Amino acid sequence: MIMRRLAQSLKEQNWTAICIEFVLLVLGVFLGIQAANWNEARALDALERDHLRNLKAEIEKDIEVTHSRRVFYSDVNAAGERALAFLEADRPCAEDQCWRLLVDFFHASQWIDVGVTQTTYAEMRRIGLPRTRAVALVLERYYAQFASINSISNERPAYRLLARGLIPAHAQQAMWADCHEGVGGEETFNNRCPAGIPQEQAARAVEALRAHADIKPTLTQWTSTIVPIVKYLGDPNGEASKAIAAIDRELGAAP
Repeated sequence: MIMRRLAQSLKEQNWTAICIEFVLLVLGVFLGIQAANWNEARALDALERDHLRNLKAEIEKDIEVTHSRRVFYSDVNAAGERALAFLEADRPCAEDQCWRLLVDFFHASQWIDVGVTQTTYAEMRRIGLPRTRAVALVLERYYAQFASINSISNERPAYRLLARGLIPAHAQQAMWADCHEGVGGEETFNNRCPAGIPQEQAARAVEALRAHADIKPTLTQWTSTIVPIVKYLGDPNGEASKAIAAIDRELGAAP
């Protein structure tokens, strides 16, 4: 309509009308662009808020998972320390203790990944979110901690393969059945579980472990690696709380 009136004014050389129509045309284009930008900004605001809510839920879940993994590795370390103490004593196991020691050697070989879910965070970074630098920095520190921990524990220990190659398969099957429990993503160990093989077989298996030249060095290496894992797994919850607080502030400040 405006273009038609402008064309007619040009034909009639009605310069006043031409100026008015031109201004209206430019104003209409400008307002259209502004409306589009406003709608786009609102859509991005809504998208960021949705992502922040999802990210907060993931971090809250991370806190639970991190705690269970810290307990997991604390138990693995305790089993490893008991096995090392036996090796340091350098004598055969007492008959009534051989099964329990064998379970300790097995539990000391446990390993689990300590990474956390980064699905939402990766998607946010891909599209340039969060836009508030302070929030971005807090989240970067939070996820950087797990990158540091993973750099320590991302390889399965040599002891794991060695010990599981020496412990009889039917003994390991009995341990999985009666000495280990995994519920809701949490794993717990019990070295006081009922003997899954005769004590004389357990004694021979423990002796094979004790006699192997690489068992003590690899177990020593693995238990010394677990110590910083347990330590650093205690720290991310502080960073997690900071990340959640930053997200809450951002959600509260957003329209």
